[in-house]
Amino acid sequence: MSRKTGFKIFIIAGISIIGVSLIAVLIAMAWVIIFANNYDAVYSRKVTLDTSAGLTAQQRTEDFSQLCEHLEAYVPTLYEYEKLYGISYDETKAYYSTLAANAENDFEYCTVIRGFLNNIPSAHMAVGFPSLSKIDEVFSARLSKNKSFVNAQDYWLDVYHNECRKYYDKEIKQVVFAYYSGEYRGVAEPIDNDVYGVNKATLLTVNGVSADEFVKLTSSVYKLKYDHSNLRPFRDTVIFNDSIGEECTIEYLDADGEKHSAKMYYGAEADTVIAYRDYFMSIDGAATDIISATDSEQASYTTIGDMTAEKSEEHNLLYVCINSFESETADGTVMANSLKSISEGTDNIIIDIRKNRGGYYDYAKAVIGALSNSDIEFYSEVYVTEASYNKFKEERAYVFDESTGLYKTIINEGVEGTAAEKKNIYLLVSDQTGSSADNFAYEFKKNNLGTVIGTNNTGGERNGTMCLDYLDISGIYFAYTRYAAMNSDGTFSSVTGTAPDIYLGQPIEAYFIRVRLEAEGKDINNLENRLKWDSVLIETVKMIEENP
Repeated sequence: MSRKTGFKIFIIAGISIIGVSLIAVLIAMAWVIIFANNYDAVYSRKVTLDTSAGLTAQQRTEDFSQLCEHLEAYVPTLYEYEKLYGISYDETKAYYSTLAANAENDFEYCTVIRGFLNNIPSAHMAVGFPSLSKIDEVFSARLSKNKSFVNAQDYWLDVYHNECRKYYDKEIKQVVFAYYSGEYRGVAEPIDNDVYGVNKATLLTVNGVSADEFVKLTSSVYKLKYDHSNLRPFRDTVIFNDSIGEECTIEYLDADGEKHSAKMYYGAEADTVIAYRDYFMSIDGAATDIISATDSEQASYTTIGDMTAEKSEEHNLLYVCINSFESETADGTVMANSLKSISEGTDNIIIDIRKNRGGYYDYAKAVIGALSNSDIEFYSEVYVTEASYNKFKEERAYVFDESTGLYKTIINEGVEGTAAEKKNIYLLVSDQTGSSADNFAYEFKKNNLGTVIGTNNTGGERNGTMCLDYLDISGIYFAYTRYAAMNSDGTFSSVTGTAPDIYLGQPIEAYFIRVRLEAEGKDINNLENRLKWDSVLIETVKMIEENP
């Protein structure tokens, strides 16, 4: 576990968050998977799905039960989320068991699986998109030998495809609410065609239930998260439409404070169709409404793998954005050396990992070393379940921990500090910061390397190495983590993530400014334009200017 080497898998995570088109976008998030020596046996299990007939109602029930049994055996924090979220795993399981048993067809069933996994706030947990082409070639080489698994993926891809075909020639109007500062605020899709008058509106109720309560068990393509500032569970986005899914009545206040009511539809089924419709239309050669992008400004920053860097003499700072720790063109050493080189002569460094979902543990260690002028220690207490301890041959020695009922190991590794001098460093995090990026944030804060700013990366799951399995009946595959790291305050990283020193989030106004800049062909990622819309970065620069 010292390095997340091995294989990558690309999992379709659903509709993109605000800022990228919400219509039929394929989102592939890459994680790194570690394989134990006995994984060949795990991935040679036969899938019993009859691809000519699909699943029976009884098979769906048994299939869902197998998923629950697997999670209950191998996910160490499955019952820990209730303390914070107020939603028990047993409650979630019962709700989705009923949905699985009552699913009218296989498409509805696979979206039930997605909704269920998205209701467990583990950052690593997700359902896989049924295509081997979306899985890393080395990993898919293993699974491609399992014909029953391959045939099952072909079957499920056809299920997605056939459902989307039903809506090729249908216009679907969307009403989108994104979570900002403790409220669900309206963003029309597209924003210049605000049919329902929702731009900057506030969602009040759905079927008479408050928006905060509605999102808790709702089947969604968006992960359930926790807002540690406003103390409530939330989802990044709630999407309604005028024609697909479960019927509901929504109430909202428009930007002028006037209350509106509208009959709409919602659910993971609808969102999945909307997300993939254009993708399958392009495969079938059907026409799609594609808007040509305006020519963008030439980038003013330096790109090194998944890292960009831009110096500002005016503000006496270096702004570095690291979007992942898994670049194939620039490893941790390259990023660290580049960071040291370009930071010379600059007193202040802003490191932005708000969109970094993780990657290689060693990359994170190398970059932290480049930010410190003294040696530091990476220390973690990592836990696994009894079933995991017994089944997998762990590389480290685990011992039973009576206080948690789990098996525990200690990861204690020194990191050489290679920075020439101590600088003022500001680390920007968000609820998307996860896995090795959460490890980066946690160790950065613990070792007092600077100031952490942003929103809590709830469910960050540092040391949460990605694992994968599939269901024997349906062949649906899913990702999760068998590992849980304990924070210094006795909470699990899988539940609370790493809290920033200063809480700052984006107001909804930032979104509209950003969209206008994009429409003008502006590069919204360069420092000049970011300082027009990125409120967190704007406030960070102000801190630097006020404390030279």
